[in-house]
Amino acid sequence: MIQKIELKNLKEYLKKIGQFPLLAQEEEKKLQKEIETEGNKQKLFNSNLRLVVSVAKRLLSYGVNIEDLIKIGNEELERAINTYNGFAKNKSNLVTSTYYVWCIKFGIIKEIINRNFPILITSIEKSLKENDFDNYYAYFFLEHILINLIVDKEGGSEEALEILKNSLISTFSDPELKNKTSDKNFIQKIPEFMEILKTTEAEIYKRLN
Repeated sequence: MIQKIELKNLKEYLKKIGQFPLLAQEEEKKLQKEIETEGNKQKLFNSNLRLVVSVAKRLLSYGVNIEDLIKIGNEELERAINTYNGFAKNKSNLVTSTYYVWCIKFGIIKEIINRNFPILITSIEKSLKENDFDNYYAYFFLEHILINLIVDKEGGSEEALEILKNSLISTFSDPELKNKTSDKNFIQKIPEFMEILKTTEAEIYKRLN
């Protein structure tokens, strides 16, 4: 289990994480491949804490304090370290830090939307129910918003889009939901769903820009 540094005072926290050496890409990839070896996971985590801070600072203007963004980013970093090997199985050229960054961005922006628009998210779910859509369609809405928002604000490649989509699917704990994610393309062609998506997406973009 990864040990985390408590974040009570930002200045002290930054001083502590600055003591961890950065890893060369070759060493990072070697540690990631041998992730079950004792200490490797902790070493990877510690060496990328400054990466989390860097991403958090770039997304600070959306109204969530830096300490909370860092804490969320650290959780996403841990998850990224745990899931990289499975995701990169057939992607030998995937840089570890690329995967970490996009997973961290996903988690932080998801939290920003949840913090800023809790009523809006509730109203989405209500609208979907009224139109006879099951609850899990709300996740497809959130996926669409998150991916577009992150790519628009942060830029991204096809590789980044795939990482983001994988990040979203991996957060679904409901087995039934996982099984239905393949229906997304069909779902998004349904006029009523697309109208809800379009209206809400416009509202979120307007308020975050």
